[in-house]
Amino acid sequence: MEKQKTNRIFLYYTRGFILGIFYCLSCMSLPLIIIIMAIFMVLKQIVEMILMLKYKDTFGGILDSADAIWAVEDVSKTVINIVFQINVNTSQNLAQQIKTKFFEKVFQHPESFPKLTSIRRREMGFNFLMKNQVTIEDCISSFDFNIKNEYLSETTLNEVISEYSNRPLPKQNSALWEIIVSPIPMDMKQNEKEARSFPVMLRCCHIVGDGLAITNFLLRTLSNNCHELNINIFQNAVRSNKPISNNGTFFCYRIKLKSLLKSISNNIVSIFMAPAVILYETHLRKYDSNALHNSQLSGDKILVSAVEREKQLIPLVKKIKNAIGATFSEVVLTAVSGSLSEYFEHTSNIAPNFATTVLTILMSLPSLDEKPVLQNQFSVALLDLPVLVESNSMIERLQTVIDQMDKLRKSPETQINYWVFKWFSGIIPHPVLRLLNMSAATMSFSSVPGPQKVSILEGYGVENVIFYTPHRGTTAFSHEIGVLPRRRESRDIGKDQSVAWVCRGVGFSILTYDDRFQIGLTVDKAIISSTHKAQLIVDGIFKHINLLAEELSITH
Repeated sequence: MEKQKTNRIFLYYTRGFILGIFYCLSCMSLPLIIIIMAIFMVLKQIVEMILMLKYKDTFGGILDSADAIWAVEDVSKTVINIVFQINVNTSQNLAQQIKTKFFEKVFQHPESFPKLTSIRRREMGFNFLMKNQVTIEDCISSFDFNIKNEYLSETTLNEVISEYSNRPLPKQNSALWEIIVSPIPMDMKQNEKEARSFPVMLRCCHIVGDGLAITNFLLRTLSNNCHELNINIFQNAVRSNKPISNNGTFFCYRIKLKSLLKSISNNIVSIFMAPAVILYETHLRKYDSNALHNSQLSGDKILVSAVEREKQLIPLVKKIKNAIGATFSEVVLTAVSGSLSEYFEHTSNIAPNFATTVLTILMSLPSLDEKPVLQNQFSVALLDLPVLVESNSMIERLQTVIDQMDKLRKSPETQINYWVFKWFSGIIPHPVLRLLNMSAATMSFSSVPGPQKVSILEGYGVENVIFYTPHRGTTAFSHEIGVLPRRRESRDIGKDQSVAWVCRGVGFSILTYDDRFQIGLTVDKAIISSTHKAQLIVDGIFKHINLLAEELSITH
């Protein structure tokens, strides 16, 4: 007992000593970094002037900082895939209706959404847009099915969207989006066949915007009743992010002043810690070692999903979080943790104590009073998600997740990463920007608050909105594994084959559309080659939410 106490004291002071060294080095390097960033800023202005003179009216500007980070691609494309189903009870051509709506909202007014009519290029180390280079025919098409069935099965749909997710975007991968519409409806229950359900796949390069911005844009663009949609879209998220009311009392002003001073203090500390945090995240953090973290990814993805049929689990998660004092995300992450642990056991692989997870953190919500804005407005942080827990208790697993999330909240990491995304990525030349890669992580996790059920076009209901996040992969060379790069070909536009880093090949995404969980999982085939095994992970999330509720004696 005395020896354990001594070890804890030793580790405490050792950690403090190392942090002190990091802090000193970070402070000393800050002036040099400011000088380098100033040089990059001048360089960007010079390059922008040259490009403006070269391309004149077609030049759409160098990518904003929050978008530029997503122009860095390797074998895995930075494309968000969103799949939803539209209930249609007529025989009208659905693809043509979508084309008509997008032509009215986007192509007739290209200045409203310039990214959607542009292609991306890179010259002199900077990524930029070329305006008015794509047409509606380039971006909206139908699935090319090689089947003779009258209806689509869930299995066939998953196979098709997995195949299409691995394809380049139009214009040799230089366009930023496309929509593919299924000409064949889903195989529904007999009593539901009056309204046929047609799958639609939206593929957007992350340059266009984050998952929340794209979902907001898609639903509001296709909706015929934007006023009704504005009332219910993301209302749960808005309700949970209301500011403290101003009741005019001295006590209220005192709280606000204290909060302001604390925020200023935290920002000052974050500024001085930024160089050390970025260096640690991108190069010094220990790599995960487990069956889901592969050093060589294929770039071919498997997409699987799990959709809640009845509106039961979201109220259940809310009861759990209220009972134990957790957040909604902490409860869901606990279920993900339990499902991963079960997966490792099922596949006879050694489960790690923790799996480093790139956690997407929403920094602001879309405005419901203005037209949708396509932008990336989030930050990321590295969470040590527990996988191997000493006991089988789901409550203990939840407590471990809460502890790790508390550590993350106290860290300046989220704020620093947001500054890098928002302000600095756009002025850093592409070759340097490629070095800012969170290569230690096993997976990414993104949770987007969804709206209530909506109707689009001619009053068609939208079902089962599932989005799949992109992940990073390795290709030609890693600083741990040396592989000579293959020769570049013309179809590799947008890819970087010279240097890549060991990184995550698993991406979880959760959308709470229509008060139901809609979970998507993207996994590289080099990690999990079997659709059945990947499906076990997403199905296990629902199972472990119920197990946690049972352990807490909470019922639906």
